[in-house]
Amino acid sequence: MINVIDPFPQYILTDQLTIDNGSIKKFCLETYSKFPTTFRSNKGGYQSPYFTFNVIEEHGCLKELFKKINEDIKIFHNKNELYNGLILDSFWVNVNKKGDVHVPHIHFGNIVSGTYYVDVTEDSGDLVFFNCLFQYKNEFSIQPKNNLLTIFPSHFSHYVKPNKTNKKRISISFNYAMKYE
Repeated sequence: MINVIDPFPQYILTDQLTIDNGSIKKFCLETYSKFPTTFRSNKGGYQSPYFTFNVIEEHGCLKELFKKINEDIKIFHNKNELYNGLILDSFWVNVNKKGDVHVPHIHFGNIVSGTYYVDVTEDSGDLVFFNCLFQYKNEFSIQPKNNLLTIFPSHFSHYVKPNKTNKKRISISFNYAMKYE
């Protein structure tokens, strides 16, 4: 008897949030002007240093965003046991100008990652995931939209296409890791 088993389905969650981005955009632009860029997956463009809980507490505009991210991560994991073992590891600000990209990468050492789009326009650079199994198609793209939250497994290889516009592409990315006690 032949069985086809798909024991580890993988999902991407998107949610169009209804939160006010004005003060979040202000936080991102202040971060952009205050901290030098780090070089991780960005080729051109800006990535802030990693931030943790204390920055959320200092900037009230981020509390509502991360409350919603936590709710959606719970949905992402179908309220299973894993959710209770996750904790915010880090988050950072991304600002991409015309031509800036993020090269293919994964978020090693984390369980769940994601991006929240603060201020984007059409053609500001799709988020593209590689299909490591090549069962159906090789890539899957998500076009960023203002207030769009995207959550995915950290081991998904992904990149960001070039920003083709003259407007800055502003987003916040994050990682959740296992909580060890």
